[in-house]
Amino acid sequence: MSIIFKKAVLIILFIPASFHWLGMCLLGLTIFAHGTFRDFPSFFITAVILVGLFSLSVAVIAVIRYPQINKFTIYSVGAGCASLSIALYMGLYAEPWFLVSAISLCLGSFLIMVEYVRGT
Repeated sequence: MSIIFKKAVLIILFIPASFHWLGMCLLGLTIFAHGTFRDFPSFFITAVILVGLFSLSVAVIAVIRYPQINKFTIYSVGAGCASLSIALYMGLYAEPWFLVSAISLCLGSFLIMVEYVRGT
């Protein structure tokens, strides 16, 4: 596959799903951030949300700069997949839009990881 085709696939997988999860992360941050230092579950959820926001921004930047993928991108995308799986475990899998966008982000993340291993 050509680089332009791979970049187009990554854009299709990441950009719509990233807008969706950006909104969800910001909504979750406004809900749980006030109780961050009051109890442990709120602190944990806020930390997961912040990791998700950070890895989402790194993934979008990686899609824009596609052929240049570095190890930092791979580690942050992996952390984003972990936080996404935690969010799905918390019950967001019941809604079809969350599940579709989460699968889209995971597929895009796996594609970035495979392309890094291949050494594009």
